[in-house]
Amino acid sequence: MKAICTTTFNLDDIPDPSIASYAVLSRQERPVPNRSPSTLDRDLWDTSLIPDVVTAACRVAAGLGINHLWDRSLCVDQSSSAEVSLSINESRQRLESARVAIVYLDDLSAQSLGYNEDDWERCGYWTEAATTTDFILSKRVEIYDSQWNHRCSKTCSEFIPLASNITGVPISVLREPAALANVAVGIRIAWYAAKSSARPEDLIYSLAPILGVEMQIIYGEGRTKAFCRLQEQILHDSRDSSIFAWRAGSNGPEIRGIFAHSPAEFAHLLAYQNTNLAPWRFDSKVRFTNNGAEIRGPVIKQGLFTFLDIRKPTGKDAGSEPRIAIQLRECDGIYVRVGLTSAHTRIPSPPQRQTIDIIRDADPTIAGNLRMHIEKLDQFVNTRGSREGLPDHHQPEEESSMTLRPKEPTGLKRSRSGRPLPPYASRRSLPRVYQGYYSSDSSESESDDSNSESDSDSDDSSASDRLRASSDYEPEEEYILEESNKLHSLRPDILNSVFDSVQICVSTAEYKAPPAPPLKRARTTNWNSLHEDEESSEAFEDPNMVIIPRQRGYFHFSCPYYLRKPEKYQACLLGHDLQSIEDVIHHLQEHHTEPPYCPICRQPFERALVRDNHVRARVCQVSQGEVDGVNERQKRRLEKKDRIQLGETRRWARIWNTVFPGSGDVPEPYMSLGLEREISIIRDFWDANGLDLVSEYMGKQGIPDQHEPEEIAALSKLVLQDLLDRVLRDRPTSSET
Repeated sequence: MKAICTTTFNLDDIPDPSIASYAVLSRQERPVPNRSPSTLDRDLWDTSLIPDVVTAACRVAAGLGINHLWDRSLCVDQSSSAEVSLSINESRQRLESARVAIVYLDDLSAQSLGYNEDDWERCGYWTEAATTTDFILSKRVEIYDSQWNHRCSKTCSEFIPLASNITGVPISVLREPAALANVAVGIRIAWYAAKSSARPEDLIYSLAPILGVEMQIIYGEGRTKAFCRLQEQILHDSRDSSIFAWRAGSNGPEIRGIFAHSPAEFAHLLAYQNTNLAPWRFDSKVRFTNNGAEIRGPVIKQGLFTFLDIRKPTGKDAGSEPRIAIQLRECDGIYVRVGLTSAHTRIPSPPQRQTIDIIRDADPTIAGNLRMHIEKLDQFVNTRGSREGLPDHHQPEEESSMTLRPKEPTGLKRSRSGRPLPPYASRRSLPRVYQGYYSSDSSESESDDSNSESDSDSDDSSASDRLRASSDYEPEEEYILEESNKLHSLRPDILNSVFDSVQICVSTAEYKAPPAPPLKRARTTNWNSLHEDEESSEAFEDPNMVIIPRQRGYFHFSCPYYLRKPEKYQACLLGHDLQSIEDVIHHLQEHHTEPPYCPICRQPFERALVRDNHVRARVCQVSQGEVDGVNERQKRRLEKKDRIQLGETRRWARIWNTVFPGSGDVPEPYMSLGLEREISIIRDFWDANGLDLVSEYMGKQGIPDQHEPEEIAALSKLVLQDLLDRVLRDRPTSSET
């Protein structure tokens, strides 16, 4: 870190800011022509060109016994994207380590006495995103007016209520920045709803430290794209569902993706911090694919609408605060966001946990096409008289007192992929939308040559584009049985009671490789021309498309890394059930990501920032060690080059050659021998019978039926793990036999 010496005004290096004595100058930056030195260039540094405000701040810091001063405009090379990125990602650590933050209000008159709210509120300092971050994260803040008179400290009892009113930040957070962890993500974003920045992206980059995430700095991408990246990064590290609780303005498009476009769309959440600041617990799994955001959570169906339940008040708040859900519409298995609703009416039965795909974002063109598709579906349903009492999706988003009550199912049809169809329509009655129309590869041409097997990007659509069309693909439940739960004590007895049945199944089951795929293949529909071909039957159903769900009795797949290093990656064998090529691809992308590593010594690191510091230190030696994991290019290639019509063996070969290029012969993909085969059989047996066996045992023991279904499912999962561990102790792996 660079900082200005408070006595000589020279620019010095600060090797370790955590132990250095320095202050941070926080001010509304105003350009001063021909007065700034060339930052970070010692040969051109001219102390006579340092702005007066900085020299005055240096004198204040020196008077406090502080040796150095950090100023954003002078101590960061704004022409270096790497330097700017490092500065932003280290801002939280820098502000927390500073001895003091000196806040200079150049538009607070020295004649304004006391704490008149009008005088303080009109200061431009409060309108900027960067200075807001400084004010929140700095532990000690001293405030000076335009004549450098010391006015107060941030935590001054007379000033802190005024500061809270001006910034919207609760007093508890202003007193102790560590309290940010107890504030919902959506509320933190709402604090920046009316903030500004010199460059559009800087508003988002200033918000990142408040949310505890690091971002790559990409100037020129625009505020919306930067904000979408920030939200995706938050969802990688957090299960706070307030990130979904944004509301589009009355002038915004009514059909959207899962991501908000601006912090202003969270402004309505400021009302919640008066009653409950706490994060919203979202006990669900979220991951990102080329289909958008794949979310497994509490879902409620109501006519043409689907609701993703994101906030269920508990305890003392259950009766006074609304339940909140995202309002969605489905387009052939892919969901778009059409609103945010709240309901004070309790749901008599819990929502069903389902996996749904919601697009990341919808630009005006895609939103227009989606709107036409939804209107066409509404028109179709209207002719059947099935739309009575349903909310109008053309209404702007606003608080509504809807009852999120699912209708009773009256019979469920399924497509050939296994996905349930709505009860009001058959598959042939609905427009068919190509699921990949919004992905980054959607503009590539599609070949109609069914015999083509080349690696060309214009071959068939990738098999992963239809991954979510298979009902067999379900992410594992994340419910965890607490250690204090008495059900844990049942595990040894349940294991003993079922072990003989499991062994009989293992000894008698016949497993084999699946048959070759049919010659028919998926034919995609051009989304942009869908409305031009409304009368064509091919727009509703493609007779050439066949998706065969995988059956039990077929070999499961091995993890490529387990095959290569079975001892190191034994967790892949015991903890992950790979029943399809899509499962293998997903497993590699989620659990074998290449870590940041030093290109010199090949040492891996958990964070890129730590790796960068290690490289800059230049203390390591050249090494030829191997770093396991798939990089981003390999991840994209895994999906892009996958083709259903090639058959599982050839698809596996493509995966192996992508992950381990030039490694020679491709091994057998299936777990067909020894321990691996046995574990596959046990998994299938337990998937079909585990819950029944656990429930049967509890019934025989007279255990009261007072446990939640999630608890029984979690217990069943733990017993399965106990089974696998016992088998592992008794049998060697196939690599050892």
